Amino acid sequence: MSQKTMVIIGGAIAVIVVGGLIIFGLAQSGDKVGESAAVPGDDAAQASTEARVASAEGPAKEPAGDASEPLPKGPDLPAFTGTDLQTGGSINIQDAVAGKPLVIQMWASWCEVCNETAGDVKRFIEDRPDINYLGIDVQDDAGAGRGFYEEHGWTHQSIFDNGTLAQAFGLRGTPTYIFVHPDGKIAGQTIGDPGYEGLNRIADRLLASS
Repeated sequence: MSQKTMVIIGGAIAVIVVGGLIIFGLAQSGDKVGESAAVPGDDAAQASTEARVASAEGPAKEPAGDASEPLPKGPDLPAFTGTDLQTGGSINIQDAVAGKPLVIQMWASWCEVCNETAGDVKRFIEDRPDINYLGIDVQDDAGAGRGFYEEHGWTHQSIFDNGTLAQAFGLRGTPTYIFVHPDGKIAGQTIGDPGYEGLNRIADRLLASS
């Protein structure tokens, strides 16, 4: 066999080996992406640490204006029907207004601030029958959400959300509070804990704006 022929054969073998390594590397990379990617509708993936929205820290900023100033009217509350976390029944988010101001709290069982302030939420709901209240349990495990209800003595309705409503509202942290006028117009939202007194001040402004 001539030297020229041996060089050609050796080059061909080298190309085959390098090509095989590249293909193997791409396959391995693809496997890793497949393992870490969240699958839409997969509750386990939605509840993973990577998929969670960061828990808010510190006090929330109240909507602009002093306590006597009416709250503005923004866009309409989006039409959405979800599943009740506790009963599995259907909840229409627009029906939750029912002619009264509405406070929507986006929360989760893994949210530290939500756990710390659950008592204030319960107290506010009990003290303000003139205000409707709806929870949205975001990117959570349904069993953990129901355990949260039992632990904190909550009884109000919450929609179990796999991320659809979180995306619709542009959720950036939990808890997020969304304030809605009796006509279904959104007055504003705040990220973090407004506190019991803060919730009452905003509720009073909603009533004054009606």
